Amino acid sequence: MKIDKKIIAAILSVTVIASTVSASAFAAAATTAATATTTTSAAGTPPTKPAGDTGTAPSGTPPTGMPGGTAYTDVSSSAWYAQYVNYVSMKGVMTGSGSTFSPNAKITRAAFIEALYKAAGSPDVTGTSSYADVTSSAEYYKAVCWAEENGITTGTGNGNFSPNAYLTREMAMTFIYRAISALKLTSQTAAGTELSAYTDGGSVS
Repeated sequence: MKIDKKIIAAILSVTVIASTVSASAFAAAATTAATATTTTSAAGTPPTKPAGDTGTAPSGTPPTGMPGGTAYTDVSSSAWYAQYVNYVSMKGVMTGSGSTFSPNAKITRAAFIEALYKAAGSPDVTGTSSYADVTSSAEYYKAVCWAEENGITTGTGNGNFSPNAYLTREMAMTFIYRAISALKLTSQTAAGTELSAYTDGGSVS
């Protein structure tokens, strides 16, 4: 199943952007993304710090050009994901195009790796990419190099990364899990619900 921008905004808000990540916070992000409907964020005010984020929450008036709940014309302040969209935008991790964020737009592998890279603080990159379909002139080049160096992505086979392929839920969880490990944010000890509890758990590769 392909995953859209608002889901990624919510998950990144409570995982990699946070200075400390817990298994429960990660699970809460997935639950929120699937079920929450009432979370609000007032226009022009900084969002509530997402659950699981023990770092410094944004404060004061959002910088010029950064949304405050309803600055994006297609993100209602009553939408469950409004505070997360605001949060990742203020952090410079994800942005829209002009006055729109396109919350329901699907996200590509390259766009997600770039967001993940920014969420990690845009670390220095010393190596180069080995992928035949990732050119050094691409805006996501450093992000892919970083992800490859740290074992976050291993490509899609035949020496390719497939930057323009749409991201799936399985890919997103795999990338974030590996990133959390690479950044030494938390233990990889599994906790909570096993895949066998889901009717489609057997389809996870």
